[in-house]
Amino acid sequence: IIAKNFDQVIAVAGSHGKTTVTAMIAHMLNEYGTDASFYIGGIPSNFNTNAQYKNKNILVTEADESDLSILELKPAVGVILNLDDDHAWNVGGSEILHNGFIKYATNSKNIIISSDNLPCGFDKNIKKKGIHILEKVFCDEKYLSEYIGIERENIITSLTVAQYLNLDLTKALKCLKSFKGVARRMMEVY
Repeated sequence: IIAKNFDQVIAVAGSHGKTTVTAMIAHMLNEYGTDASFYIGGIPSNFNTNAQYKNKNILVTEADESDLSILELKPAVGVILNLDDDHAWNVGGSEILHNGFIKYATNSKNIIISSDNLPCGFDKNIKKKGIHILEKVFCDEKYLSEYIGIERENIITSLTVAQYLNLDLTKALKCLKSFKGVARRMMEVY
């Protein structure tokens, strides 16, 4: 319901990593100066709050699949990080969960598929439905050499959002370098 009040919604879905990538994108956009509003399932260390209203131009939010509320969103950019059967039991089975993600993609004006960790044929189903898939940005190795694995994927996904918004990618990457992560539920604080 909140998302309907914004001009553009950037929504991040996936079985794992939603909170981190949503926080990365929100941080990048705010450091860049876009004053994006955000609603995140954890507390990003850069903000010390999980939600902030700045203006109605852009909302960066998580898209929760655990109860299929993911289907309520109609984002300008929908991100799919990955898809495991973690919440299949809660929604009535794997097929219903997978179809929920396809419907989420259908509801999105543009989609970013962040990883290969999707059921076989998932991206082909999306392409058959005529959904516009944003190509992930290509980053010169010299800019990403200090990052590996999932951290690198998360940065590329965030930069793909920046590219969609016509932001300068070199400046956006600089903004990401100051991202401090997200407080975790079991984190010890001294």
